[in-house]
Amino acid sequence: MFSKKDIVYCLLFTFVIFYLLKLSNDKKKIVEKMSNTDQSIIEAVNKVYRADVDSIRNLAAISKKLQEGKLTIPGNLTVEGDLTVNKNSKVKGKSDVTGNLSSKNLTVNGFSKANSLEVVGSADFGTGSTRKLKINSTNWSNTGTYISFHNGGTRLGYLLPTTSRQLKVGEGMIIVQ
Repeated sequence: MFSKKDIVYCLLFTFVIFYLLKLSNDKKKIVEKMSNTDQSIIEAVNKVYRADVDSIRNLAAISKKLQEGKLTIPGNLTVEGDLTVNKNSKVKGKSDVTGNLSSKNLTVNGFSKANSLEVVGSADFGTGSTRKLKINSTNWSNTGTYISFHNGGTRLGYLLPTTSRQLKVGEGMIIVQ
């Protein structure tokens, strides 16, 4: 059967369990009412709460404007990463580009200044009028990029430099000195 030693251990173990359960229940009954809080603490909590609510309202307004496609940013905007524009974009005023500008279809109305302009394919100048100037790239091994002159849809002529340092004047153009 049980020895006295086993009975003492069981009783001792039972008392320890009951004591721990009582401590646990006593801690659960303690409820902080914050009845002695200072008014400044309440005001500080309310101030943070109001700021959070205002921020959420501002974000909701920005989200609505983005979904409608009508967001206006009144101040300066800095983009640290790449900026991709999937549709047309217009710049009103001055635009400074530091580095390279790459565009499949770039239209400049007004003044434009560049240290160099690289044309891949072709570029039209004076397209607002019917008499445009066009810069064209060539795939021929003995010529360089050439300039063609237009009146409406008709090409009037062209200037074509060659790798042998000659300038070909095309299609009945006359050089007047």
